[in-house]
Amino acid sequence: MKYIIEHLDGRLYKWCFLEYKHISKIVGKSSILFTNVNGVKAREKLGPSGHVYHESFTDSENITRKKICVLDPNAKQILTTSDKNKFDYLVFGGIMGDYPPKKRTKGFCTKMREKGIKFETRNMGKEQMSTDTAVLVAKMIMDGKKFNEIKFKDTIIIDINDCEEVELPFRYVLKNEKPILAPGLVKHLKERGYF
Repeated sequence: MKYIIEHLDGRLYKWCFLEYKHISKIVGKSSILFTNVNGVKAREKLGPSGHVYHESFTDSENITRKKICVLDPNAKQILTTSDKNKFDYLVFGGIMGDYPPKKRTKGFCTKMREKGIKFETRNMGKEQMSTDTAVLVAKMIMDGKKFNEIKFKDTIIIDINDCEEVELPFRYVLKNEKPILAPGLVKHLKERGYF
């Protein structure tokens, strides 16, 4: 299985880079493709974490566009382990990450249809996840876990100092009753006080 992250921000923010590095650790460098990454520096920075492309997944001639599943919280079917045999690519990005959601998945899917790219959609529940969490959940499902067997925490609070905190209004996977976050994210939030 290949995991495609269609990067939909104009730049590569530090918090986003930390999530992308985390995704690389989750699925392995050879299984991750970062597409639509603008800027030479951003592509160089992401290079050690996976395959990086300037062009969008929808435009790339370097990626076979067959047996595709776009993760969409509004899809009617939930992602299951049996989908592992149906798809070669799971596509994420600009899909689960903004709060409140910008619903960019619909536009992305429209673009794919206009280009004649065939695909199906699946959801992993209706709650919004960070991109690395979405990939982690998909990987767990591909490895045999049922969605309803995965433990989650919705919305977490990070204490920045004695007077400030940052709320992360997303769903996170729990491991040993603690949310799994991208390594370095808490430190980044404490240093910046925000994303």
